Amino acid sequence: MTIGIAATCIATLAASITLGGAIYEALLIDRAWPATPSIIQPARGGIDRRLFWIPAHVLFELPIFVAIWTSWSLHPVRSMLLLALASHFALRAWSFLYFVPLAVKFEQARELEPGLAARVGGFGIPRSGQGAR
Repeated sequence: MTIGIAATCIATLAASITLGGAIYEALLIDRAWPATPSIIQPARGGIDRRLFWIPAHVLFELPIFVAIWTSWSLHPVRSMLLLALASHFALRAWSFLYFVPLAVKFEQARELEPGLAARVGGFGIPRSGQGAR
């Protein structure tokens, strides 16, 4: 197995891990924290999402760069890897512009404005007690 193939496999595994983390966060954490904000506030004993997301992104980005570097001469492979990297960075830019500032706001808030958490989170996924049947 070449370094490029191994790096691509590791990047694919890392992308799968981040997808799983996003699904877990959307289906479980995002449903629970509006009622109990302290679960996403590390200073109050809640989870620190950075402990998952930072290593997960690094675990994807490093091997994808190695895969691109080692596969540069293979045009179809290079194109697909560059597309994957561009998609990843578009997602990261969106996260940094919208989700990260909002998450920091919620993590640092002492008290949440009534209804604010319900209005901004969840992407329409019903939370317990809010339309879930």
